[in-house]
Amino acid sequence: MKKYILIPYANLNIGGVPTKIIDIVNVLETTHPDITIRILLQKGHHDDQRVRIQNPRACVIDFWFPLPFGRKPAYILWLWCNIFLFRPTAVLAFLSPYALPILLAKKIFFWLPFRVVVSEDHYTRTMLKRMVAPKLQQVAIRLLYPYADAVIIPTRAIEQQLRLLCRLPADKTRVIYNWTTLADTPLSKTKRIWDIIHIGRLVQSKNPYRIVSLMSQYVKAHPNTSCAIVGEGEEAPRIKRFINQHRLGKHIILYPATSDVSMYLRQAKIFVFLPEAQTEGFPMVLLEAMACGAVVVTEQFNGVKEILTDGQSGFVVPTSTVTPSFIYRAVKNYGDIQKYARAFVKKNCSPQNIRQYISALDTTYT
Repeated sequence: MKKYILIPYANLNIGGVPTKIIDIVNVLETTHPDITIRILLQKGHHDDQRVRIQNPRACVIDFWFPLPFGRKPAYILWLWCNIFLFRPTAVLAFLSPYALPILLAKKIFFWLPFRVVVSEDHYTRTMLKRMVAPKLQQVAIRLLYPYADAVIIPTRAIEQQLRLLCRLPADKTRVIYNWTTLADTPLSKTKRIWDIIHIGRLVQSKNPYRIVSLMSQYVKAHPNTSCAIVGEGEEAPRIKRFINQHRLGKHIILYPATSDVSMYLRQAKIFVFLPEAQTEGFPMVLLEAMACGAVVVTEQFNGVKEILTDGQSGFVVPTSTVTPSFIYRAVKNYGDIQKYARAFVKKNCSPQNIRQYISALDTTYT
């Protein structure tokens, strides 16, 4: 009889959660060669990152059912059908919009013995305010999350906020840091051509317009330098206009989003990150920058002290205080920071953390 693990999520676009899903699925080929993984995507499309999946027993299924009612209810019904038909041994659900339907199914199909592992990768209480029916979701989290077999959180700060919403048994929560494989590759001695780089979704919550304005001030003060922005999103046209209007095309280069960020980070000295303080979880791109030798300069956000030690593995400054002169000083003194940052990633954020996820899915594997 086949054994299944189900993973529901929105898509496999470039981003932190899709990257984690792909890494976990690929490692499952080694740890669980007898398991078939069904990745159930609500808004999937074939030009996403699914080509990076190397596990031959993993299949990606895009939801497409033209049912006569709302797409979200139809997707939930489709998830429940998959649970009923395939009888999974475990379900790994990222974030409350996908965890809640699965936990409800655990109560509905009470005779089916499957584990539910929830990965809560953002500040739930904060992000609920931006979701549909936030009060209803808050009540559902309080009622259903305690029935999860395990709840995985990437930082203590996220765990503390989640506990304000629901009473989770201590033995069900696990703090597992995000990971990257990039620290295993030695740093090349090639010249780093960009003083400043930023990589990420070009959306308002990431403040890319502030970043390009900061880069503009920097290159005007230091004309022989250049910067790069890598990403796509709603703010991209505005950023392009800014670069063109200020005639900065030779100094600030805009590249499309890519799943291979290392090719850019290994050519940069400073990685600038200016997030919304209350919404940022544990950004994978910070680990990737640290692993590739690009020193992180970030403004304060919840949980940042679990990732960076100011002045040792990066620079953490209060909101709205990053200046061109501060970055210039960081550029001149980034050598020692590189070493500490890479050492932190190797010790705390290695791919071994993936196996901790897998042990939560099946307690017979460690």
